[in-house]
Amino acid sequence: KVKALLFAQWSMPCAYYPLDELTEAGRFEGSLFTRFWASSGLPDDDMLLIGQHMYSALAGLGTQYGRALLLLGPKGAGKSQVLTMYEKLVPPDAVCNVTPQQLESDYHGAELRGKALNVCYELSSVNPIPDEAGTKAIIQGERVTRRPIRQAPVSFRPIAAHAFAANDFPSIVAPSSAFYDRWALVGFKRSFRGKNNEVPYIGRKIATDELELLVSWVVDCGRELQRTGRYRLT
Repeated sequence: KVKALLFAQWSMPCAYYPLDELTEAGRFEGSLFTRFWASSGLPDDDMLLIGQHMYSALAGLGTQYGRALLLLGPKGAGKSQVLTMYEKLVPPDAVCNVTPQQLESDYHGAELRGKALNVCYELSSVNPIPDEAGTKAIIQGERVTRRPIRQAPVSFRPIAAHAFAANDFPSIVAPSSAFYDRWALVGFKRSFRGKNNEVPYIGRKIATDELELLVSWVVDCGRELQRTGRYRLT
């Protein structure tokens, strides 16, 4: 059964049920979704922040709340699994992979035109992130002009939510106080790699086999985001 979600910008390949209905029906009990978040060791507020950020992309509001999501932690901590789930919430052709260091680039910046999600799985800790007006404009959805390769410049208003992962905190070129107002950070401390409870590609399996659980949770997180108008930051 396929049901179009009225709060999304496109239909999703799953039925939608409110979170409380799925919970009462026991759908989350023993699920990979529940197992992943329980094993991550993340506090509830950090989980809520991730869910709220995911909702911003699902609802086409990626720039309305003005923050990029940065997942920090050791290898095997589950950061890439979160981003894999994140990608499943938007169509494949609505995703791009532009690093924060490339946002100022005419060519790479132009890739954001019409995209709902910009995701990068491993940021370099060597190449510094610039604290420049163009980066701020893209994260906050202000009109920018970029030039695709071998084409005329184009002016557009970005709508993409930005989600990145890094093993170490990236270096920053002369950051201002306003720089940190454009980022939402979540720290992962546990590593699943080599552990008995590790489930290979768990993010992909959740996004494929338990998509309705993921969507229900994301929408529930989005309710508070719409009510308060800001992310739950720790």
